[in-house]
Amino acid sequence: MRPCLAVVVPLLGGCSFIYNPDHINKDIDAKVVDTEHVVDVNPAGLTLTYAYPAVVYEGVGTGGSRPAVVVIRGEEIAPSATVTIVPMTGAPTQIALNEFKVADDHRWIALSITVPVDETQDETGTHATAAVPLAITVDNGMGHTATLPMDALKVQWLDQLEAPITAPLEPTKRYSKILVTGANNFAASSTAHRATLRSMSSIEFDAALTANASGLNPGPGGCAGGPVATNGGTATTDGDVCQPGQHGNGGGGGGYVLPGDSTNSGAGGGATGDALISAFKTNVGGGGGGGDQTLALLGGGAGGGGGGTLFLDAGGTLTLKAGISANGAAGSPGGVGGGGGGGAGGTILLRSGGAMSVTGSVSVSGQGGGTGTLGAGAAAHDGRVRFDAASITGTAPAGTQGSTFVSVPAFSTSMVVAQGMITLSGPPGASNMFFGQGYDKDGNATNAFDLSYSGMGIAMPSNVTLTAGYNQICVLVPNGNVFTAPESANCAEVAFLPTGN
Repeated sequence: MRPCLAVVVPLLGGCSFIYNPDHINKDIDAKVVDTEHVVDVNPAGLTLTYAYPAVVYEGVGTGGSRPAVVVIRGEEIAPSATVTIVPMTGAPTQIALNEFKVADDHRWIALSITVPVDETQDETGTHATAAVPLAITVDNGMGHTATLPMDALKVQWLDQLEAPITAPLEPTKRYSKILVTGANNFAASSTAHRATLRSMSSIEFDAALTANASGLNPGPGGCAGGPVATNGGTATTDGDVCQPGQHGNGGGGGGYVLPGDSTNSGAGGGATGDALISAFKTNVGGGGGGGDQTLALLGGGAGGGGGGTLFLDAGGTLTLKAGISANGAAGSPGGVGGGGGGGAGGTILLRSGGAMSVTGSVSVSGQGGGTGTLGAGAAAHDGRVRFDAASITGTAPAGTQGSTFVSVPAFSTSMVVAQGMITLSGPPGASNMFFGQGYDKDGNATNAFDLSYSGMGIAMPSNVTLTAGYNQICVLVPNGNVFTAPESANCAEVAFLPTGN
């Protein structure tokens, strides 16, 4: 841990100035001779209103991820002003201030911030540390300074995931980094949430990662298979609607990408979802229906559970050195009754803000039904895979390619970003497959922009319009919604610094 130090950095693009009130007042009788560039700003009028976002997370800007962008709103900010950021007294911190710029209209300051991973700081557990408030002071020169409130900007420490975990955590959990060397098996369970692993920096798994069904129990976030003479599960713990196979002489296979085949009156589950996974709620592995018993209440096999939902979300690089799977389970044999239907494959979404490297299979296989005298259970169908990456190392994963940002400027002095300043990767030759949307700091939609991808899979939008201060620009799949289904969008931050009053 480095010692806590104040950081004072001049803002980029600044110049020394002489404050000349006669110049501001347009007094033609003034006899002041300017020896340097005169700037129409009153140093004594400096005020600071807020910083946004109010929190930066440990790990941002490391492991191949983009630094955080923070904007400060104020008035009468001199172009040669300096910014000092120090932690609350007694609280250690590590922050790298990469770049600074003051807007020519003297109302905005933009900062690019990196927070290195510090394994002596955690969000929970042995080294739990509360978020660290930062004091932000702007020095306008001539003895004029202003300071934002102590809690205007904080650093939030996070846990590091460095050992396998057996149960999915809350979907909103963030890690500063994820590096797991052992096999990680999310056990089949009808009560477990979908498995979401989010890192502000990198994710690396050196051994297999699985969220498979087992028997009638689904993988986490999947749909359960039906017991004997029962339809498959109708909802998941996450509230997702299943498309289960129905029971019958032979149970119907769980539906997902395609309906399960029906055999001897056991209808398959309906088709659901979309190839680009616009929402997890409609992309769920259905459970197989149970096989019927004989009139003597003998026999009958349970349906197989559906595969789970795995979401790996890395701000930086994503490395999988072994296989990853969310397979369904086979239907059970029915003996003298009917066999259970198979469980459908689950859902895997891989997201990387940097380079993605996947070695081994990416599997979301649906399984077959069980045998039975009354009739065999029907087979289910495979699930879905999407991968979003700024770049691919080696062979691309099997699945559907999404879109994500390759390069985005931290700051822009132009309201309309010049073509070529923002680049995205996506499916080669895709046109009108994804759409772009900007948002201001309050989440209000600003402008939409078009996306067309070259034969190399690169898009360079030419119509991205920004609002003053903080902007979030996103690329979404068709029918995507960044607020209700964040899995449908990839976003980046950029600050717009206006050039005039």
